[in-house]
Amino acid sequence: MGFLYADTLEKHEDVGTDAYSIAYHVTPTLILDLRLLEHQEREPGIDGLRGRLICVKEYEEPALVAQWIQQLSSAIEFVEKMGFCHNDLRAGNCLLDKDCNLKLIDFGRVTPIGQLLEGVSVPLAILTQGGPFSGSYGLCGARTEQFAVGSMLYFMVYGHEADDDPNVDRLELCERFNRKEFPDLNRHEVFDELISACWHNVWPTMALLAYKFQVENGAHHRFNP
Repeated sequence: MGFLYADTLEKHEDVGTDAYSIAYHVTPTLILDLRLLEHQEREPGIDGLRGRLICVKEYEEPALVAQWIQQLSSAIEFVEKMGFCHNDLRAGNCLLDKDCNLKLIDFGRVTPIGQLLEGVSVPLAILTQGGPFSGSYGLCGARTEQFAVGSMLYFMVYGHEADDDPNVDRLELCERFNRKEFPDLNRHEVFDELISACWHNVWPTMALLAYKFQVENGAHHRFNP
């Protein structure tokens, strides 16, 4: 295996290619989930696992969250136009450049639309109830992609993942998700509306979701707290 070294995302066109691995000499905030985790206070972890969440010390600016979610939804719309689903939408698969623009990466789980969704779990997907795919995550498509987007937006807005509550056991939270008993949304009216819509499968295509997010971002004053 060969190694390519860079200190910014802009110094190459690919993020990993064939037998090459990209090594960055930058702060860990290049990856979205690590940036968000830096805002948390946690108990000491064990064996490399994260400790229990205590609190969120800092939140991202609403305008920046609006920018990220528009860029994310635009990327997913492009994937959909080619007839595919990303199937691994999470903050760990989003890179930030020096200007905090979001770039979606890791297309290793991409499949044509309509394939059985595998390799995911709460809060990025929930089990289907009833029908031929009951007990599975169902077929990938706008339903599954927008659900993951809703959970990613929750992470950006609330500063922790939707299954990471210091007051509720994670197993209980997962069971609630699969019963469609979602966390309370009370931090930001516009974002909360978008999160809920994603979790309740409002948009039939990711193109419509991306358009909605673009419209909301265009009315940027609505994102002020």
